[in-house]
Amino acid sequence: MAKADQLIRHFGLAKTTVADIAAGLGMSPANIYKFFPSKDSIIEASVEENLAELKVSIEAAISSASGALTRIERLVLTVFHWRKRYVRDEPQLFESLCFAIARDWKCVRDFREFLLRKITDIIEAGSRTGEFDTSDLSAPANLLIYCLAVVLDPAASDDPFTEERVRALVGFLGRALR
Repeated sequence: MAKADQLIRHFGLAKTTVADIAAGLGMSPANIYKFFPSKDSIIEASVEENLAELKVSIEAAISSASGALTRIERLVLTVFHWRKRYVRDEPQLFESLCFAIARDWKCVRDFREFLLRKITDIIEAGSRTGEFDTSDLSAPANLLIYCLAVVLDPAASDDPFTEERVRALVGFLGRALR
C-alpha cells in the first residue's frame, strides 16, 4: 500500500499501473494480483486506510470535548482540516478519494455511516443533558449530515470554506437543535 500511495503521489492515479507498483516492489504483477484483484481494489484499500486514519482523528477530537455542540463542531472541523490538508499536500491521493466517492465504494459508505452514527450519538447525548431539545434523534442527525455535506463530504464542494464559516454553520445548526 505504501508503494502504491508513493507512486500515485508521484505519477497520479491515471498513470500509475499495477506493473509500476510491482516493479517498485521488485516483483511481478502476478504477485500483486494474488492480493488485489485489480488496480481499483488497490485504490480502494488506500482510500480505506486514509479514511480509517480520519476516523481515528475524529474519535480523538470528540472524545476530549465537553458539550454536544462542541463535539459536533470538533467532528466537522476535523474533517474540514483533514480535507484542506489533503487537497493542499496530497492532491493525487485526494483524486483517489474523489474516484472512490464517485463510485460509491464500500469504504466511502462505511465512512458516511460512521459520521451518521457519531452525530446521532452526540445528539442523543445532548438531548439527555438538555443541551438539545429533540425526541427524534435520527431526523436531526440526517439533517445535520445533509446541511454539513459541503464540509463532511470530501469531494462535495470546491467552495473556499474558512474555519470561521464552518463554525458559524455548526453554530446555526446547534441553535436550531435547541
